[in-house]
Amino acid sequence: METVNLILGIIASIASIAAAVISLQNKQEIKSIKKSLSDNSQTATGKVATNVVGSNNSANIHASQ
Repeated sequence: METVNLILGIIASIASIAAAVISLQNKQEIKSIKKSLSDNSQTATGKVATNVVGSNNSANIHASQ
């Protein structure tokens, strides 16, 4: 019975190490996705009504004063 517990403990340790490695890889991928999404943002400000119309990853800003 002790050998079964030992084998199960070793398998559980290997599985947890593998999960930690996979999570670190995913963390790096998530960081790169967040960075690419934050670089692809647009902001518009104006003193009066600012209308932003966008298509095909571009924006046309119509501001009236």
